[in-house]
Amino acid sequence: MNKVIKYSNILIQLLVIILPLLWVFNIYDNDIANKIVNIMVILVIAFTVFISLKMNMLKKVYFRYTLMIIGMILATFVMCTLTGDSSFDKVVELFTMIILPLSILTIDEYRISDRIYGLLIIIIGLISFLGIGDQEVLHHLAFILAPLTFVVIYKDNNLILKIIYVIANLFILSILFQEQYIIILISLLELVIAVIDDKKKYSGTEYTYMLLFAIAVVLIVLEYILPIIPITFIMSTYANKGFIKEKISLLFTANDLSVGGIETSLVNLLNRINKHKYEITLILENKKGKYLEEVSKKVYIRRYKVYNFRPAIISRIFNLTKRIIYSIFNYNTYDFSCCYATYSYCGNKLAKISSRNSSIWVHSNYRYVYKRLEDTISFFETRKMNEFRKIIFVSNEARDDYLELFPNHKNKTMVVNNFINIDLIHDKKKEKTGVIRAKNKLLFVFVGRLEEESKKITRIIDLAKNIDEISVWLIGDGKDKEMYQKLIKDNKLEKKIQMLGSIKDPYNYMARADYIILTSDYEGFPVVYLEALALNKEIITTIPVSAGKIDMKERAHIISKDNYIEDVRKILKEKKIKNAEINLKEIQHERIRRLEKLFDGVI
Repeated sequence: MNKVIKYSNILIQLLVIILPLLWVFNIYDNDIANKIVNIMVILVIAFTVFISLKMNMLKKVYFRYTLMIIGMILATFVMCTLTGDSSFDKVVELFTMIILPLSILTIDEYRISDRIYGLLIIIIGLISFLGIGDQEVLHHLAFILAPLTFVVIYKDNNLILKIIYVIANLFILSILFQEQYIIILISLLELVIAVIDDKKKYSGTEYTYMLLFAIAVVLIVLEYILPIIPITFIMSTYANKGFIKEKISLLFTANDLSVGGIETSLVNLLNRINKHKYEITLILENKKGKYLEEVSKKVYIRRYKVYNFRPAIISRIFNLTKRIIYSIFNYNTYDFSCCYATYSYCGNKLAKISSRNSSIWVHSNYRYVYKRLEDTISFFETRKMNEFRKIIFVSNEARDDYLELFPNHKNKTMVVNNFINIDLIHDKKKEKTGVIRAKNKLLFVFVGRLEEESKKITRIIDLAKNIDEISVWLIGDGKDKEMYQKLIKDNKLEKKIQMLGSIKDPYNYMARADYIILTSDYEGFPVVYLEALALNKEIITTIPVSAGKIDMKERAHIISKDNYIEDVRKILKEKKIKNAEINLKEIQHERIRRLEKLFDGVI
């Protein structure tokens, strides 16, 4: 079946390139060329009908296929009667117009590069309306473009573009038929298709679309019409690798790719997604960060700049205008979209615009981010969480706390833990650190943001001050770095606490730790937990969270946020934890399989 689909796609590509070239160079009327083209068209139709029939039989959906066949026969008979022409060439043209698009519409696995071929419809429609160009060439082109319009209109989810395609095709149809009622009838049928709420989302290549449109406008203005046809057909075919587009399109939005738990998890997720099945776009507000170079080259990274002018009203006008332009070309064009940074207002908007299958990833427990419950509720309400199809949490506890505030969102929520690169962790742990640890001391390693409000690193400094047998490495950067440096100096702890700064892959440092420590007031499910588990390191933490098969109450030493010094002293006297072995690789495989169901709209 895959080979048949492949051959069908190749034939369509060849037709898309050969037909306009034959017409432009006036050799279409050559008998041999004409027969070759007709044979190719018949093969495309045969392949497409066969694939359509096979797909419908596999799914046991016979009714719509029967309707399609009846519709094809009736439409062919009516068109031959109206035109008074039932020759072989006429039947081939009608089959191209009727059977091909109807067959494609019944094959769910076919993904159409609608924006590119929609562009052809607009260009040819514009030329037809202006009454310029070779009418003979346009007449032949119309027989290919008119039926494809049905497919393009059906597959595109941008209502504005759908209507533009209908209007453009109205002018194309006027070349084919003199009878106004036929033109009106087909246009009305297209308008009905245009407002169908199709659940599948398809996209073309935006920059190619804009480039081709600019070229076409320039050529039309210069009244140099003929080259538009082969140039546009060939470039569109090259840009989209054919009429049939098989990959599912995914969109992720984030702020940037600086060093941090969320950013690490995002990069690991993007790199794990199957690139043969999915086409991935990442939109960043700031295209910067140490992890940029780690993202797979098969992920298309774009910047969406958010303006921040003074006065604020100017910024709002610029940002609103930009969002409107984005909406015109990207409204519901992705199969799946995700706002990966919960706090990103811009990413939130873009994810909702880009797909009906939209989601937001909540990485922290916002019940504790804000001191007042009203502020937590306000944070989620301003992000209009109810408008997302799915709300993803990294821990069961974060979801449960959210549902206490918004119980009616229960069916929207799911828990999916973060991703780590296990192979990279094991490779990096062997590298030398260049840092000498304190002798005869147990080493505690902290990895994260140097920020007191949530991380409460002063607790770690208290531990070093009050427990003689420990030393500490603080890895990370943040707004409270200087405060911690002063606190360490004032308490004369320079020999016990070393601040190592931001380290991209700190696994060789973590590998030398006796304990990985986290003393936060709140977290979602810290990535450092998974990294510590991968390194088989003991964890001391104030955050007892769980997700899937991983429950930190069973796998870590849980200390209180008040009596943490006494709790740590007890832990150091205890025997080390011997947890059952955990297969993180298999857990992550299961996690990505579950996400694929989300991408495909199955869950």
